[in-house]
Amino acid sequence: MINPHHSLIKLSDVIDCTFHNVAEAEQTLFHYIEVYCNRQRKHSTNGYKAPAQYELEWWDDRKAA
Repeated sequence: MINPHHSLIKLSDVIDCTFHNVAEAEQTLFHYIEVYCNRQRKHSTNGYKAPAQYELEWWDDRKAA
């Protein structure tokens, strides 16, 4: 789940965009949430690591055990 304050701040970057249709707006928001927030943005709940990095380390720890 994304921090509500962070989403409002970053949403301001999207508000200045001009979308030609709903599909274009949906694609931009999906890309922001799925690619940036869920994979790249560091989260305090997992030791300030990007989720993709955290998951990779989690799997590596399971293989080593």
